[in-house]
Amino acid sequence: MQKIISLSSRKKNKFGIVGKTIQHEPLVPFEYDSICLISDNSGRDAYYLTIKDRMKGIVKCSVAMYQDEVKWIVPCEYSALNVSKYGYVIVQKDSLLGVYSLYGDVILPCEYNSIAYDKDYDLFTISKNNLYGLARSSYGVLFKCKYSKEDIYNFIPFPQKNSETFMICSNGKYGLSVGQTEEVILPCAYDSFAYATSPCVIAINGKQAGVYNCSTKKWLIPMGTQSITYGDVSGYEVTDAAGHSVCYDTQGNQVYTFPGWPKRREATNKDFNGYDHVSQSVNKLPYLYYAAHDKAAQGYTHLINDRGVVILNLQTARPVSLVSYELCAKRNGRMGLIDTRTGKLLAPYAFDGFLATHIVNGVFRNCMYNNTTTGRTLFVYENGRFLAKKTFARSESRSENRFLQDYLGYE
Repeated sequence: MQKIISLSSRKKNKFGIVGKTIQHEPLVPFEYDSICLISDNSGRDAYYLTIKDRMKGIVKCSVAMYQDEVKWIVPCEYSALNVSKYGYVIVQKDSLLGVYSLYGDVILPCEYNSIAYDKDYDLFTISKNNLYGLARSSYGVLFKCKYSKEDIYNFIPFPQKNSETFMICSNGKYGLSVGQTEEVILPCAYDSFAYATSPCVIAINGKQAGVYNCSTKKWLIPMGTQSITYGDVSGYEVTDAAGHSVCYDTQGNQVYTFPGWPKRREATNKDFNGYDHVSQSVNKLPYLYYAAHDKAAQGYTHLINDRGVVILNLQTARPVSLVSYELCAKRNGRMGLIDTRTGKLLAPYAFDGFLATHIVNGVFRNCMYNNTTTGRTLFVYENGRFLAKKTFARSESRSENRFLQDYLGYE
């Protein structure tokens, strides 16, 4: 097709479009005040902005085998329109806004006061009469316009970007709801939600926490006075108020826990760099052992690996949980992270807790956190090297999750 905007004197200086295969009949009749090319897809598809009696539209002209084809993407009946680089057209009629796709589909009818697009989540934030809702290109309206602006900006798909389940907010408290049906599966009664393996989330309310399965709509780990962290490999580590930790797999089955310092010697072995006493493998892990140099010691003094490398001094710190080869440990009430293969400190003993770990470009990245009066500060480390930190208020859940996606590679 020739991308030609023709001027015809017979139509009193009106514009139309002619193609290369049909020479006698115009593709778009000569009746428009203005036509200009706005996009060209390698010479195959061309998009034109048309203006007639101050009304605007978009028409697509395509090259076919035997004839040129014309399709109106946006009818020429809108007072204003804006073509987004993300493939959408926001239109305006009678001071109200709507959205078309570049395929000509109506995503949102022209009935909203404002529309803003968030490319990270493929979400449209929409408003009517100062109340806000959410829509998605593939579904249309997910949540009707009945929420405050502050609350709607805390609605995010959870636990993944494309999840049908959304974390919702009301008066500073969070819940879970299914998009489109707006079925509330957990009421807005929680302080926050944290990532877990899909379709599960960690629910947190004060000093209580639990793991909820959004698909079965049942608690995998019931709410209780405890803290819960999630690791991609080991599952969930649940620590009670007394500091005792138990680990569960992603199905909610208990797997292993660190029992504290063992009080009895289970074996004697001098093959671990001269340790006089070495226990059987800890929790059936083939590479971690309790050990002591002093034969008269009451219990064990160190946690070592199978090469005799000291991982933890049990006289000053205690193990909490294991995520792959990374050991979470506490010293003086502060959490740190240790590589059990080398004994290297991956994150210093400076944090309230461990949030998550993820492999990025073949290397583990870890996120630690410190609580603040209004939220928490996240710290990201890669193999012991500090990468980034950022502080978030409790109302900034969407921003916090973007930070985790950027640095830990979550989708």
